[in-house]
Amino acid sequence: MATPGRPAGEAPRPETEERYPCPVCGRLVHDSVGSHGICPVCGWEDDLAQLRWPGLRGGANRPSLIEAQRHYREHRVSKPTFTPDPSLPRVRRDPGFRHFDRATDDFEEVGDRAADWPDDRTVLYWWRPTYWRRVIGPRRPNYSERLLRQVERYGASIGPKRLRSVMHLIEYGEAGLAANDFVVALAFERTPVAAADAETLRALLAAVALPPDTPPDVADRLVILDPHRT
Repeated sequence: MATPGRPAGEAPRPETEERYPCPVCGRLVHDSVGSHGICPVCGWEDDLAQLRWPGLRGGANRPSLIEAQRHYREHRVSKPTFTPDPSLPRVRRDPGFRHFDRATDDFEEVGDRAADWPDDRTVLYWWRPTYWRRVIGPRRPNYSERLLRQVERYGASIGPKRLRSVMHLIEYGEAGLAANDFVVALAFERTPVAAADAETLRALLAAVALPPDTPPDVADRLVILDPHRT
């Protein structure tokens, strides 16, 4: 059985050696890329196939990497069966780590093996500038910064628990999900929002990539927030 952060049967390595990130929580806990070590922070087993094909289910882990990331955002673990050790020291996160973004990250379809495996497996880390399938083109606007300005203005009205959830999504680069949750919370609280700010949020929702199961009327919820609309 694999021990946290290290494959079964492998001797401990010096702490001075390079550490590699867990693709669910971003913490630098592994001895190599695809080590099959268990992340002590979130419980994800480091599976090389699921790193290359994030939509793949049934690898070393039952859920796909994308599903595990979603579960981590909501529960701080990659799967419901994992309980982290509360005495675990804080582990550094890989700089720039973020979750998969459908709008910018280009992954192969599950089972597509047209390309050979790269010699340097670190190029499978999609959040790094060395990602092997990086799409070259115009830079996307920083939607997180735009949303943060709205959160600073109206965030207090949605309550601390919802605010923490929105801020956590922003931290992980999930501007679309964060904007959706923020708008839903504002609508639920019937928070008055200035016309210009409502228009900004509406444009933000239209511009970012929302998940496929997002209700089509999300942007319409802003109508009740804007006191100047009829």
